[in-house]
Order: sequence, then structure tokens, then C-alpha cells
Amino acid sequence: MNKFILHDAEPTCTAISELLDAYSTNEVSIQEQQQVEQHLSSCQHCQQRLAEIHWLRKMLLETEPVVQDATPARPTSNLADAVIANLQKNAAASSQISTPVVLAHKRRTVSKRWQRPLLLLVAAICLVLAGTFLLDYMQYQPAIKQAPGGPSVAKQSPSIISWTTQPDQDAISNRDGFFSLLGISINKEEYGFFYVYRANQGTIRPRLTVTTYQTDKPRTLTNLPTSIQVLGHVGPYEAGYIYAPATDHVQQHVMLRAFKPGQTSVAWQLTPLIQIMPISHMDSSWTFLYVDQKAHPEIQWTGPIRKQAVSLIKYTPTGARKASPIYMFFLGKDSHTLRIITKEDYLKLAGPENFF
Repeated sequence: MNKFILHDAEPTCTAISELLDAYSTNEVSIQEQQQVEQHLSSCQHCQQRLAEIHWLRKMLLETEPVVQDATPARPTSNLADAVIANLQKNAAASSQISTPVVLAHKRRTVSKRWQRPLLLLVAAICLVLAGTFLLDYMQYQPAIKQAPGGPSVAKQSPSIISWTTQPDQDAISNRDGFFSLLGISINKEEYGFFYVYRANQGTIRPRLTVTTYQTDKPRTLTNLPTSIQVLGHVGPYEAGYIYAPATDHVQQHVMLRAFKPGQTSVAWQLTPLIQIMPISHMDSSWTFLYVDQKAHPEIQWTGPIRKQAVSLIKYTPTGARKASPIYMFFLGKDSHTLRIITKEDYLKLAGPENFF
């Protein structure tokens, strides 16, 4: 039974840190899980703490105990206790045959006098090792954000630490038009980019390609087979979904490159996504990354909401008095499930509290 129940609307890092160990093994309540995931979506410090916990648990699983203590071991209530328990078991295995009496004396001495200082020392060493291991992967500042208004979003994979978005790489405006990302959906099979595009008079949307490259090989580009699913128009904006097969390479950058019709030179490009950890540990669920919506004040995005992953796009003309907003409602989180739905269907699935 977890002792830490959160009731605050915006729990602090201290409160969330108490839950990360239990969260990493799915031992929290649904309410706690939602609060932890909402906090992780915007807190780099707690994301790194969770990554360290996953790494330490993996290290413990790879350390197979050789011998069982003669007396019952006290419960390992947290990760640091688990580390010290494994060290004690390994010490017993290495010296049990030659000095059983001395071993028993040493074990009592450690447990009664030195256990707490040793526990803290081991935990500190492990965290230093984990920090060294993660240093190369944490060199970028995540820009993962919760949707404005804080709706109850669909469940995200705990592997949120695998990806980070780059600031100022989610929108572009030029003489041909305006392009902006709304959010990024990722699973093991697919990268997906929800977008809006407004063409200036006499222009059309350019051809878009998803391209990747490694940090150490920025000139070696890999163009992925890219498809675009146009959802429709909301006001002057085209709304749609760009998707391509996902690849698993640590330190790869995922770009969107635009080409004008009939041209082979790149008109513009954005690099919104960087992979910082392997995704091989991802389960069948998905990760959704929010991007900054300040670039498009006329457009508001809410979603994905509930298990069904329903979303809405709202267009409100700027500078117009009492202008009625225009809405688009859709359901789905990837190219296989994405489809337009009615307002009535949206309200049934998302609830009236998520309509504005």
C-alpha cells in the first residue's frame, strides 16, 4: 500500500519524488499515476530522476543473488534499500564458506550500527553512476508541455524520457504561408505530427518529408517514407497529420523538410524531435509530446483526451469582434485510428468539461 496520496492540484517535485519509485513498478493508484504523468510532462528534474530509477532497477535485476540469508531480510521498501540488500547478499556469498562465524558478526554490525550510513553512501554512489550514464543523453532541454487548460489527457507511456522536443522548432512563417505543429504522437511503429497550415494567396502547401540524422553525422540524411492525412479545414487553416515509420537510434534528430512543387531544394526545415534514450523498452502504448502554442494564437488545441484519444481544434479570428469560433473534432492517435467525428460524439467521449 502506497503511503503517499496526492491531493494538491499542482503537486511539488518533493511530493512527486516520493512516488517515482512506486510509479516505476506500477504500484500507484490511478489518481497518483495521472498526477505523476502530468507533472513529468513539464518537469525535467523529475524526468531525470525517473530515468535514474529505471536504470538502477535494471542494474539490480542483472545482479543475481547467490545465497539466501539465514534470517529473514527486512522488506526493501525503496530502491536504496534494494541496493544495500543485494550488496549484503553478495558479501555473504563470497565469504560464507571460509568464515561463517565472522560473517554473522559482521552482518549484525552492519545492520545495527552502519546500515543507514552505508545505505546512504551506496545510494549516492549509484546516483553518481546513473548521472554519468545519463550525461550524454540529457544534454538537451525538454520542451514537453501539458495542453492549455489541463484536460485529462490520454495515458502516456512511461518512456516519456526517450524523447525531447526542441524550442523554436515547431513553427515557421514566410512569404508562402504559416506552418505550425500542434503535437507529436510516437509509438514503436510510427512518428506522427499534428499540424496546421495557412497558405498565403496564390500558394499551396509544400511537399513535406520526415528525415532523420545522427548527431555525429549531421550530413548523412535518411528520408523516411512520408504520408499526409488531411483532416480538413478550420477557418483559413488546413489541419492534418504527417506520419512516417519510426526508427530507434539514440541521438537521432527527426526533421520535417519542405519542398516547393517541382523543386528539389529545401524551402525550409524544422527539427522538432530528438531521441535521447532507446525506445526498445516501450510497451504497446504511445507517447504524446505537446509543443508551445504561442506561435498560433488563433488556433487552440485540446487533446488527446480520455482513453479514446479525442481532440479538438478551435479557430478564433483575431481582431474580429464577437467572431464565432470554428471547431474541428477528431478521434485517434495514429494513422490507423484517426478520423473526424461530430461535436456530439466529442462531447460524449470527452465530456462537456473539455469543451470551450
